[in-house]
Amino acid sequence: MSDLAAYARIGARSARMLLDAGDYRGAVHRAYYAMFDLARHALREIDPKLAVAKKHSTIIARFSKHMVRERGYPREVGRALREVFDERLVADYSDAAPTLEQANDVIAVMERFFAAIAAGEDSSKS
Repeated sequence: MSDLAAYARIGARSARMLLDAGDYRGAVHRAYYAMFDLARHALREIDPKLAVAKKHSTIIARFSKHMVRERGYPREVGRALREVFDERLVADYSDAAPTLEQANDVIAVMERFFAAIAAGEDSSKS
């Protein structure tokens, strides 16, 4: 397992812990970064250069191109990364904190994202 994959799994656990502790803003933030790290891990498996960029939007676009369009991951997986990125921006930069329902939704999206990446990695090994 790469460092990015390990960071992603740690980040996912942290997101769930923050949610349980009532820190919904922190949960959304960590969930996004867990997904971002896992997306970078998946891209690095194709070509290490794909996992390096100055902007998050570049990684998100590369993930959509290389994982969804070229490797057949479900479209929802690509959309999930973009949607949680947008949720993270609101959580980090707006005065209104996410609600419990919003944070729960983000955690659920994160978990589906992790499952989809794991399923894709498993199918590529067969």
